[in-house]
Amino acid sequence: MKISVYYTVNMGMCIHTPGHNVWVDIFPDIKTPAFSKMEDADWDRVKTDPALKPTEILMTHCHPDHYSHSRMAECTALFPEAAMLVPAGTALSSINGYIFTADDLPVTHVSGNEFIYEAGGLHIRMLKSEHSSEKYADVPHYSIFLTQEEKTIFISGDAHVTGEALYDELEKTKIDLAILNFPWTSLSRGRALTEHVVAPEHVLFVHIPNAEDNNNGYREVAESGSSVLRVPDVRLAMTPYTEFSYDLS
Repeated sequence: MKISVYYTVNMGMCIHTPGHNVWVDIFPDIKTPAFSKMEDADWDRVKTDPALKPTEILMTHCHPDHYSHSRMAECTALFPEAAMLVPAGTALSSINGYIFTADDLPVTHVSGNEFIYEAGGLHIRMLKSEHSSEKYADVPHYSIFLTQEEKTIFISGDAHVTGEALYDELEKTKIDLAILNFPWTSLSRGRALTEHVVAPEHVLFVHIPNAEDNNNGYREVAESGSSVLRVPDVRLAMTPYTEFSYDLS
């Protein structure tokens, strides 16, 4: 199965699979400390590109480096036929104490430990997982498994690299492509989990700040960790608005 991942900023992406364009965490419109945002001009271009028109819109959680309430609301009008799956509840942000939620929008509100959605040969499984920061332990957060034509793509979101429920699930699932937050390669325990538990054929590391926002050296540690990672195909999303192609044979 041939797919591509069109990367935007942070963990934003459009995953092209046969018959589907799956948007994940594509909305950040607020500049958060250490990370980037999607500028209005880029959002205008993405939302009007026919090649990127979404069939599904998925959110791992509603923090502002992933989610925008106004852009999510806009999508409910622009793409009424798209399935929109967003965690129920609120996510408290350290950015001025803002509360982010989709509970007031006409989307599918994801809750419980597991949520399943199927359409057109694509199986979406959203599994509740622990946020990487302890101060956000109560934030509703889901990691995502996309399966089509017996190939599985795993998207970590901001999941903690030692979350036990996710660890158990990854041990028993064959992952063809893993799209992971960069601590899964910058931290030694993240590399061990990526190599021995996720064990993908391909891995793409995301949530790396744009060059102009690299105030904490995250780009350098992502590159350093990836240089020693023992996975057949390792790539890093370092440049916004680029496409990565894969043959999941």
